[in-house]
Parts: sequence; structure tokens; C-alpha cells
Amino acid sequence: MSADDTPLSLPLRLDLDRRAVTQTFALRAVAATLAFVSSLWLLVAGRGIWLSLAAVIAGVFAVVWLVRGLRDQRRALQAGHHVLLDNHGITIALGDRHTQIGWDNVASILVDEDRLMVAVQPTGGPTLMVEPHYGGLGVYDLHAVIARVFEARRATAAGATPIERG
Repeated sequence: MSADDTPLSLPLRLDLDRRAVTQTFALRAVAATLAFVSSLWLLVAGRGIWLSLAAVIAGVFAVVWLVRGLRDQRRALQAGHHVLLDNHGITIALGDRHTQIGWDNVASILVDEDRLMVAVQPTGGPTLMVEPHYGGLGVYDLHAVIARVFEARRATAAGATPIERG
């Protein structure tokens, strides 16, 4: 599904892509396991207190990273997560917690290249980070869909033809 050729009909609900969440956790688990095994090797083969201390710290961080990833995956898959784009704004639902930013309050929509997330920056307040786990879209297609709705809403406010309502 490409964001550029998809006809938009509002409200547009992008449900959580369970496969993307599972794949992200699998990647995190492999990295944490490799880091943990490497820290054990450093601990066994290490010479000196500083190397042993660094190995223990790295091992603890790897375990914490794996446990946090497992907890985040479990929480994401249990709750009703989705992104809702409508004429009023963008809403991210994480279970019972909903965060909404109205289109009138959005300053910009960017791809955060470091975190590989879509950043919805309001004119005031914290930036809303949208992970590319919704609607089967990657980070750039998700950005394109959100930006398209934002630009269409901005054009509608300026007097252009509104997006079709579904």
C-alpha cells in the first residue's frame, strides 16, 4: 500500500500492525542477546577490574533492554492502538489513553531520521511521535499520509475542495 496513490476518505483510522510490532521486538531481542553474550565473553576473558565492570554494566543493560522490549510488545498487542486522522486533527489511541493534536495547532510533520518515527510538532507543547506500526505503512508512507491529510486540511481552511468524508 503506497501513501501517494491511496484515495483519502476521512475519518481515516490506521490500526496497529501487529506484525510490525512483533518484528521490531524480534530485532531488539537479537541485538540484546548478542550484547548479553558479548558481555559474558568480556567478563570471562576480561583482564582487570574496569573491563569486568564494563562487562557487567553491558550485561545489565542488555537484560533491561530485552525486558522493556517484551513489556512494550505485550502492552502494544493487548490494547486497542490506532491512529485516527479526521478533519479536526490527529489522534493516537494507546489503549484507554488518547492524545490529540488539532490541525490548527500543528506546526510541522517531519520524519525523525534518528528514531525512524514521524514527528508531529505542535505550535506549543511536546512533539507527538508516531511509530511506523500503523496501517501496514513504513515511516515514509506514514509520514506521507499524515502530511497529505494535514495539507488537505490546510487547503480546505483556505477555501479549496475538502477531502471526501467516508
